[in-house]
Amino acid sequence: MNILAVVATRNEALHLQRCIECLLENGFEVALIDHGSTDGTREIAETYLGNGLLQIDEIPWEGSFSLEKQLVAKAKIFERSSHQWLAHFDADEWPMPSAAFPRLFDMASDAHSRGYNVINFNELVFIPEPGQDYSHVDFAARMLSYYFFQPTYPRLQRLWRRESMLSSLEHGGHILSGCSVNLYPVDAALRHYIVLSQENALAKYVGRIFADADLRRGWHQNRITITEAKIRNFFQSYSTYSKQIKVLQDPLSKEFDMSSPQKEHFWEWQHSASG
Repeated sequence: MNILAVVATRNEALHLQRCIECLLENGFEVALIDHGSTDGTREIAETYLGNGLLQIDEIPWEGSFSLEKQLVAKAKIFERSSHQWLAHFDADEWPMPSAAFPRLFDMASDAHSRGYNVINFNELVFIPEPGQDYSHVDFAARMLSYYFFQPTYPRLQRLWRRESMLSSLEHGGHILSGCSVNLYPVDAALRHYIVLSQENALAKYVGRIFADADLRRGWHQNRITITEAKIRNFFQSYSTYSKQIKVLQDPLSKEFDMSSPQKEHFWEWQHSASG
């Protein structure tokens, strides 16, 4: 059995090495799609060619973030591949198996042998504390505050069996569509390093332009409302969110506190409370 992960990037030099290496450690071969990076992302990726990274494809940058183009490019790679299980992730994500398995490869192998064709991931969103900047440190080992993000279930159907002929395009890369989904009864985990500091959050999201085609599909609705004020207000009020924010005791742990799932991201919390 073999499994393939496709990763789309846009200026992810801070994340890419960790991303590729964690996928390789989980038993994946990797293909990369670069969406016009200018920060050295591609140069980092090229060092892995022939060492687990199979290819680097490109999508020209046209001034706006296009999830649709990324998903179409991923689908083309999936169509050309011969891998039995397929997955897609972003560079700021760290997928992990459940505690019962050493690797996602082993988890997919078990699902395969038992006749399941899709594995869901629970999303754990890691966030910096006020005044902390994890952009220049080993953030995966030091950034331990997180919240469980689950507006709906299943949340992220990111690993599936090729012969099932499922597609991630219709639902923006979150939920698969097709003839039949037979969901594996154990969820994997997805650690999402959404921002590395307050300033990183401002630079990443405030003023981001999304492609018109994406917006017509109704995607990015919880991103287009981000403002500088919402981000700054969150960090100023950080201490009031102790019930939502958990702290991981062991940076390599596969056990997460999912007792209070959040339906909104951190920049919406205070806004919702005041509304």
